[in-house]
Amino acid sequence: MPKNSVFRIVRTLAANSFLLEHDKIYRFSPKILSLGYAGIQRTNLIEASLKEMYALRDEVNETIFVGTLAQSQVVILEQLPSFQHVKFTIEIGHRVPIHASAPGKAILAFLPQGEQRDLLDHIAFTRFTDRTIPGMKTMLQEIESIHEKGYALDLGEEVTELFCVASAIFDYREYPIASLWLSGPEFRLSKIDLDQVGRVVREHALRVSRQFGYDPSLSKYAAFKVAR
Repeated sequence: MPKNSVFRIVRTLAANSFLLEHDKIYRFSPKILSLGYAGIQRTNLIEASLKEMYALRDEVNETIFVGTLAQSQVVILEQLPSFQHVKFTIEIGHRVPIHASAPGKAILAFLPQGEQRDLLDHIAFTRFTDRTIPGMKTMLQEIESIHEKGYALDLGEEVTELFCVASAIFDYREYPIASLWLSGPEFRLSKIDLDQVGRVVREHALRVSRQFGYDPSLSKYAAFKVAR
């Protein structure tokens, strides 16, 4: 590559804070390193989740997803389609709103208070269906319920006739780094005990969490302490 091209690329990276310069020596900035670490974390998350995703899919026979928070949305990192003739699938990388999805609410509920409040203050509470959470008061009640149960439900809040059940995946700090969830049609999931399904999803999510150093016996939430 011509030297002039290299210099232009380096200067562009430096101008965008991806490189730091001192005495004409360039080094990676924390900004570009954080992008690399984020990519590594996502790869590790998928690898750590796959065994439990397969186990959960085989147990409930619905499509299973894992995703992580990206600003006020959850981005889908991996999915395992169910074996049902009628199933729900979506593209990897698709994003769902935090306030109108089970995975979003499962993560939101366990964020540190300051981070959680900042997100809540910036949610527009866009209505997607007549079941979408309409505002702050209802959301705070939902968060309290998720604390008690350890899982979140979405009964057609973003997509009509689509039900989802999710539980957070934690790291060693009890920080919700991701969410594990299932999605399926209302006509099928409305006929089963979703609270029982929620406990099953919670158990599989906890097994993933343990791979990141999480110890549920030390949790401040009773729902995780009683989990096996």
